[in-house]
Amino acid sequence: MAKKKKKLSEIKTPELIDELAGKKKKQLLDVGEEAPAANTKIQDVRDEDELVDPETETTGIPKEHEKDEDKEGEGDIDDLRKELDTLLPIALKADSNWMLEAKEDINFCLGEQWDEQDKNDLRRQNRPVMVFNKIKPLIQLVTGHLIQTKARIQAFPEGGEDQTFTEVMDKAIDHIEKVSHLNFKMSYLFSGGEKAGKNWLEFNLDYDDDPIFGQLRIPNLGPFKVFMDPQGVEYDLSDCGFGFKVQKITKSRLKQLYPDKEEEIDRDVDNSLNTMVTNSQQVPSGDESDYGNSPIVPRGGQTTDANDEITGDNKAVTVVEYWKKKYIDRWFVYFVEDGAVEEFDSEPEALAEVARRQKNRHDKLMQEHTAKVNKIQAVKSMVKDIAPHVATPPPVDDVQIPEAPLPPKVEYAMRKRKVAKMQVSVWAGQCCLTDGMQDSPFEPYYSGYPFFRYIAEWSPEAEKPELRFMSLVRSLKDPQREKNKARSQFLHMLNTSANSGWIGDDDALSPAQKDELKEFGAVPGITIWKKKGSALDRIHPIEPSAAMLTREKAANDDFKEVSGINSDLLAMDSNENPSGKAIALRIRQAITILQPSLENFRYTKILIGKFLFSIIPTLFDSAKLEKVLGEKYMQESKLDRARLDAYLTMIHDGKYHVNINEAGAPDTLREETFEDLMQLAQHGVSMPPDLFIEFMNMPNKSQILNKVKEWTQAQAQMTLATKGKQKLGRSR
Repeated sequence: MAKKKKKLSEIKTPELIDELAGKKKKQLLDVGEEAPAANTKIQDVRDEDELVDPETETTGIPKEHEKDEDKEGEGDIDDLRKELDTLLPIALKADSNWMLEAKEDINFCLGEQWDEQDKNDLRRQNRPVMVFNKIKPLIQLVTGHLIQTKARIQAFPEGGEDQTFTEVMDKAIDHIEKVSHLNFKMSYLFSGGEKAGKNWLEFNLDYDDDPIFGQLRIPNLGPFKVFMDPQGVEYDLSDCGFGFKVQKITKSRLKQLYPDKEEEIDRDVDNSLNTMVTNSQQVPSGDESDYGNSPIVPRGGQTTDANDEITGDNKAVTVVEYWKKKYIDRWFVYFVEDGAVEEFDSEPEALAEVARRQKNRHDKLMQEHTAKVNKIQAVKSMVKDIAPHVATPPPVDDVQIPEAPLPPKVEYAMRKRKVAKMQVSVWAGQCCLTDGMQDSPFEPYYSGYPFFRYIAEWSPEAEKPELRFMSLVRSLKDPQREKNKARSQFLHMLNTSANSGWIGDDDALSPAQKDELKEFGAVPGITIWKKKGSALDRIHPIEPSAAMLTREKAANDDFKEVSGINSDLLAMDSNENPSGKAIALRIRQAITILQPSLENFRYTKILIGKFLFSIIPTLFDSAKLEKVLGEKYMQESKLDRARLDAYLTMIHDGKYHVNINEAGAPDTLREETFEDLMQLAQHGVSMPPDLFIEFMNMPNKSQILNKVKEWTQAQAQMTLATKGKQKLGRSR
């Protein structure tokens, strides 16, 4: 591969895709003398020299994919299976304790808050099993606040020269968000993370509706399907060497996804992976709650899953996607002349680019030299023509022809670096559905995992995963238990006061009367006849003490103190008429303790936004992007398909200055400048309105700026015309 100058926007038909997929454009030139390397640091640039196969499955994994040219014996399926058999149990085991805690956290939020043993004990004592779920409203309160205040992913320019490019890319991201319903799924990502501690979204390509570029699908995987390298500690998974997605798919669906593997699916798909997953989990016997998210079945017990009664192709089997990073050698060259960093597959290709640049510069110098020589010769010829007619002709013979310039040296720095490439294999039982490792569907534009997680309470310093990933529910379980027990005991005392029981002599009532007393002893107005001379009295119940009421009140207060969410501050007194700043201040005070969780979610959105930005050339060509932008915007912004092709190439080559962030997040230099301008205006400094608009982040800013400039010019012309009329009137 030479420089990466391919344009996905040039692809128009499936035939062209088939022709270009996996092929590398190489234009190698003879390498001349190597120029001295400049002492310059080299940036880390991802490899971007492959095209995405258009026939990717709905799972996001292609059926047919070009074999990696850099593979060194990794096609050995047996070795790959041994690798999976070693790493998958490690990843599953690492998350097993966290899964137990997370399942209990989800149970508590959904209202399952009593242990089975406690419920059985209470039922034997005829005591109520009461649940007064205060956790769920708090989770809904936090989620509701996020839904009301969340902002979309937006592209911000780092400089004014990137404004139009940024607007185009921002519209493309906005289109992706709307088509994929990303905001809706992000809300459930947040809600699930608050309940379980962490939650996952997956991105894959579905070619059913768009067979050329594919439709982006975003399934919500839930908390229990993705298992990452336990050695990784970074939030963005950048230090995870491998990861697994474990799910259940029916054999019939597998045959639809991998029609070439139908025979192997019938022959080799067994329960081996399901057994491995089960044995790698520390799941106590009798725990059968997997919420439909996890293929985990209880160890030491029988599952009640209806799938056990299904046979044939309709039976769901455990399917494992094994994702890992493969590090390959790449050569990076930094050119001092223009500051460009370019990536190559080999050192000869890198040196060929140096030679090409040297030749181009030399050709330009030679053109300039030739022009000078031609000019000198033309002057000499002209002088010779006029020499016979003048007394003293100019001495042009002494003018020397300049020597041809030597090839200039190209200052550059070249470094060999390891670059990560994401690969995946898919397994069902003993069958490898992908024939070994293959490139991720998002290569070469995105080389990370296609999974994005939200962590509610993240403590990377913790050694145990169950402490590293915690939910908002975790700390509220004890106050919830105390609340339930206090209320249940209080109601039990009230119930027993109405039917506290009777005490009397053994012969006070006949057997029939005793049975009647047991059944109707608490009925108001009951009449009882007893034997003369015998004793029969009602047992006086113990009145609920003030301590019982205090206990329940303390449990209610514990929710506010432990969660830190003061829901009272979110409710406004109807007698008040507070200002907007006062309302904002109260809300900020109420949710201050949630800022770490909200910041985690915001960072997750930024990671997803950068991913969406990087795969825009995968989803769009210039024609499709033109439809998204609209004819009016194209005309007003003076855009054409050639410019859109150039924009897509800029993403491909990494030559852009764009900041991906959440809308409303003041993190860029332009927004800081706008804040400073506003402060100056508030202090009476007069400035033109278009200056403020220039540093604002708003959609269609260029059109608005043009309208303001037109209006300003029209106002200036009207002012001049008015002054001219006034002056003419005075002169008369």
